[in-house]
Amino acid sequence: MKSVDHPRPWFVDAVDGSEIGFDQLHSALCSTSSLCLERCPCRGVGAVLLRLASAMGRGEDVLLDEGSIRPNSGHCINETANLDLTSALDRLYRNPLGTVSMLTSGSTGQPKRVAHTWARLVQDVRRGPTHCGDVWGFCYNPLHIAGVQVFLQALFNQNSVVGLYGAAPDIIRARLHTSVITHLSATPTFYRLLMDGEPVFTEVRSVTVGGERSDESLIRQLRRVFPNARLRNVYASTEAGTVLTAEGDVFRVPSTFRDRVKVEEQQLWIHRSLLGQFDQASNAGWYATQDLVEVLCHDPLTFRFVSRSGDSLNVGGEKIDPGKVEAYLRQLPPVLEARVYGRSNAVTGTLICADVRLRAGQEGVSERSLREALALHLPAYKIPRLIRFVESISTTPSGKMKR
Repeated sequence: MKSVDHPRPWFVDAVDGSEIGFDQLHSALCSTSSLCLERCPCRGVGAVLLRLASAMGRGEDVLLDEGSIRPNSGHCINETANLDLTSALDRLYRNPLGTVSMLTSGSTGQPKRVAHTWARLVQDVRRGPTHCGDVWGFCYNPLHIAGVQVFLQALFNQNSVVGLYGAAPDIIRARLHTSVITHLSATPTFYRLLMDGEPVFTEVRSVTVGGERSDESLIRQLRRVFPNARLRNVYASTEAGTVLTAEGDVFRVPSTFRDRVKVEEQQLWIHRSLLGQFDQASNAGWYATQDLVEVLCHDPLTFRFVSRSGDSLNVGGEKIDPGKVEAYLRQLPPVLEARVYGRSNAVTGTLICADVRLRAGQEGVSERSLREALALHLPAYKIPRLIRFVESISTTPSGKMKR
């Protein structure tokens, strides 16, 4: 890869404007120790990304948790110490050493530690001259698998990064209008909260959706808000990294994965060869993802994600998918985002509740009007009995809606 001219800083924090230059990235990447990180001008996302670069350069085994990055190995030798930035990245791309371990969200049980080699994660990087001018809006937690994947994509193409993780939607919208951000990768919840007022961002060329189930309604909205962007919907997990990609909400298993992805009893299974290292209950080398799908075609295997195993609510003996109720709420003109959940109830077993965030200018909307609108599409037992109007929707550290 040829040397890259850098007209912008490597990292800019969208909230406080602090910056990290490519010279500081070079120092961290090629240092034989982590002492240089003490002088990092950024905190939060910028500091974490600089520490990840240092770990890669030194071939460290590291553990990511919610608070920090901790070395998980002894002394490391940095083989790129005397190289310029482009040469150092070329060498690391060809022969990355070390591992990165992280914890799963625990959405289907206790969180577990999953270890990936840097070499395995680097395989997913799309590298080349067409990516040299990309500018990434960094929307994920940098300590989670999706954040690490965006970091690697930007790093090996020497792309500038704008830190958007944790910023308020109005700050993010302002940055998208004033910064030349060309690439975004985020959860459906992130995009829905961004789209209040139906803004249009013409500079963005690539939009990736992942981390949660998307629906066709969101895909249509994204095409309106990002009219010049290529849209990618990815299926990924901490255990496997990125596995499948689609342009809408329908996934087709490519021939290269035909023998390593299957569906049994509506549940998606992934072969062990696609996973990182972790303790698991094995079924002849297959891992149950807990994701439920609707199969549309068997050859090639084509499906649409429906829900997560265990997400359904039991109301008086009826099974209810909260995601489908949320989808109907989002279709109502006053509603920007909604979260549906259950509370224990002595009579019905579960009481369906909803947190609703309204669009700007819709403050006069009532619970009754929303229920009446839902009644045109849903039976009474699926309509939330309690609706709260909230200023924000609760999300996990990885940016997903809390369940």
